[in-house]
Amino acid sequence: MTADPPVDVLRLGGATLPLHRAAEPGHLRLGLDADPPGTAALALLTALRHRTEVRCDHGTATLHAPDRPLPPVTGSRRLAAGHTNTLDIVDERFAVKWYAEPALGTTREQQLLARLTAARCRVTPAVAGALTWRTDGPPTTLAVVTAYLAGATDGWTLLEHLDPLRAEDELRSLCRSFGTALAELHTALAPGSYIRLGSATRLAGISARITAARAVCRGDLPVPELPRHATDLTAQDVHGDVHLGQFLVADGRVHVTDLEGDPTEQPYERVRPDTPLRDLASLRRSVLLAHLWRRDRHGDPPAARAVYDRALADLTDAYAVASGGLPAGWTSWLPLLELEKAAGEVLYARRFLPEWLLTARACYADAAASLEPEPHR
Repeated sequence: MTADPPVDVLRLGGATLPLHRAAEPGHLRLGLDADPPGTAALALLTALRHRTEVRCDHGTATLHAPDRPLPPVTGSRRLAAGHTNTLDIVDERFAVKWYAEPALGTTREQQLLARLTAARCRVTPAVAGALTWRTDGPPTTLAVVTAYLAGATDGWTLLEHLDPLRAEDELRSLCRSFGTALAELHTALAPGSYIRLGSATRLAGISARITAARAVCRGDLPVPELPRHATDLTAQDVHGDVHLGQFLVADGRVHVTDLEGDPTEQPYERVRPDTPLRDLASLRRSVLLAHLWRRDRHGDPPAARAVYDRALADLTDAYAVASGGLPAGWTSWLPLLELEKAAGEVLYARRFLPEWLLTARACYADAAASLEPEPHR
């Protein structure tokens, strides 16, 4: 059996980038194996610097170069390759993020990063260029170039290696810095994107997420009773896929990365405005995931949970201070949105990371238990 011919082939300097139809409908598969790792990234930076044309067999590729000229580049290396994207580093100054299977017509991260760079947002890396492709529809982002945060460590790695009973102050300090950074991101994303979000619509979304998670687990997940009514919310552009791995700490500063949105959602769902509490709930749940992971892998005792609870309180307080306060009804919404995030972790594990499923299920059970009414004494 012969392989399907590519939808298009892009020629970028000395690099060849074939585009194939992905198994998932409405997605492309970007081939980066035709050349040695890093070749395409080096070619992309060179093309952006000289604003050269990208040749295609069928479609049209467009380089989005920054206003200021880029410096010459000489070397590149592959940092990571995963199921959703591949990351190349050029001259230890630029990070090139290639989308492994981009959804047709999706440019979300590129557009948000451009807005944040124009707004001089301090917690996101500045965008330095992009590559898009199109045929007869809207453009699709194939790669985004940002400043590289040399020496950065992600939040998950930091928390995974912190003994909560011996390093409580450091753990709580990190969580406060993450809460502050998230608030700064939301402030930068907010202008012009506020809309009213009815509680019924948002509660229905949470319920649908729980139903989807239970379906992939054959019903073997608890279903807490959800409220029928809640306070309406204000929605805006949000990150959409917050977890500790998206927070990078370098030189004492916290940066937030990866604004693609939730990989378990459809592209049209990712661009919808939502309550910023969704991101806050996701970050809180990610910290709890780190606790559960350490408990199961490192044997942290039950007393560790109280440390994480204090760290979560610090994180939430820091977010509230930096954002100017939390919306009405937040104490009711946060547990619900944490449950939604936990259900999303189950879906993600089933689809992309089966070895993560046990921890994801434990996280879901923990979130569901937090919604159970206190027993009468």
